[in-house]
Amino acid sequence: REFFPEEVEQLRELNEQLASTVARKDELFGEVDEEYYGEEDDAITNAGKTGFKKTGVTKRIKEMKGDDALTDEEQALLDVLVEANSVLARETKLKKQIKTIHEDLHEATKTWIETCTEEDARYLLEIKWAYDPVAAMDAVLEREVAALSEAV
Repeated sequence: REFFPEEVEQLRELNEQLASTVARKDELFGEVDEEYYGEEDDAITNAGKTGFKKTGVTKRIKEMKGDDALTDEEQALLDVLVEANSVLARETKLKKQIKTIHEDLHEATKTWIETCTEEDARYLLEIKWAYDPVAAMDAVLEREVAALSEAV
């Protein structure tokens, strides 16, 4: 028996989209050559220089688009920043959608629990208490040991 299958599927799809969006953002960050990490471009990276800072990216795009004499390297950076800006916006949108669905699912779950039948309540208790986490962990360990043994 599955509860709220549409919402769960929607969350799964959005999380997959978010994962691919984050992966693309990381790829784009890797494309930004280290020579652009001078003082003038510190604004486009976060404090740890591990990702983009949206406000800095937007500002840098605006500055670069106003320059008619961009070198090939600067144009390549501009192209990366424009795509990164789009990816950052998509990431923000996906995170907001996921948060909204989580909140809606939480409310739906509370409502369902308050109105569920005795049979449904028993089913949930059975699922909760019939699960043996130690046995599940043992099964995972056995599977991993077998896989390692085969690899060796």
